[in-house]
Amino acid sequence: MPNDAVDATIQTATIPTETDICDTTVTASDATGLINALSKATSGNILCLTDGTYTLTTSQVTDYGDNGLPLITRDITLVGLGENVVIEREASAPAFRLFHVKDTGSLTLENVTLSDGDAGTRHGGAI
Repeated sequence: MPNDAVDATIQTATIPTETDICDTTVTASDATGLINALSKATSGNILCLTDGTYTLTTSQVTDYGDNGLPLITRDITLVGLGENVVIEREASAPAFRLFHVKDTGSLTLENVTLSDGDAGTRHGGAI
């Protein structure tokens, strides 16, 4: 009977942990922590959000309408670390969009849900 054995090399991939990819990690549902992290972020930063809902209750800045989070003026990435990472405007809060991305910035979202942004008479809702 012939020997059908094959030499094989098995390569394993290391799954990155939050310490491997995150410049800052925001605690679950800490909307103030998210606001602070965005305010302090530098271009290229990856901000990780732990599983939870980050509820915004007031506008942080007015620039072409009210915005619930600081202006995005640099290249920023938000990564959700879980299955249910949500950034939302509280339903009873005044109208404001969640994000305003300026010409000098970019925003990448990975595994993050945006909900209930309301720009009023301006353009956008979530972004």
